[in-house]
Amino acid sequence: PLVEARLRRTIGESYYGLGLYDEAERHLPVALEIHRRLLGEEHVETIRSMNALTWLNYRQGRMDEAWALNERAVEQARNGLGEGNAETLFALNLKGNLMYQTGRWEGLLTLRKYVLEQRRRTLGEEHLDTLNSMNNLALAYLETGRTSEAASLFEQTVAIKRRVLGNEHPDTQISMRMLAIAYDLLGHSQE
Repeated sequence: PLVEARLRRTIGESYYGLGLYDEAERHLPVALEIHRRLLGEEHVETIRSMNALTWLNYRQGRMDEAWALNERAVEQARNGLGEGNAETLFALNLKGNLMYQTGRWEGLLTLRKYVLEQRRRTLGEEHLDTLNSMNNLALAYLETGRTSEAASLFEQTVAIKRRVLGNEHPDTQISMRMLAIAYDLLGHSQE
């Protein structure tokens, strides 16, 4: 059963990565149920399955379901895995995505800063998850009118992504585009 659960989660994640959400939905809830039943609520595999299903609900626009599952995932990850664990940070980052998407700005900057600090500490500055957190915090700055801080963080993110991923990588391009938006909002048309 545990092999089945891991395979189902992998298949489900592959399907939602391709935008085939209905197909993903046939696998991810089953994987979560198997992991819960055999490993318990606070096991890393259970948390991974919860995060995958939360992400699917988020991508499908089912925010209430995503919120409820994410709240449980965050709590169980903190209790079972600890605050600095990669899956705990993934769940917290996903919570930030849900907050951002639904316009819940209260506490978003604090959460984004915390996840970034933890990822820098545990993964290093050049890890893709850290770079993702840098980009997420810069976006939150941009959305909350802190454009100068957004531009500064986007500059840092672009510099690291250019070095690590190269100029042509889609993630680098996204950060460059967001930096250009920040510059435009600041009236720095030359940059």
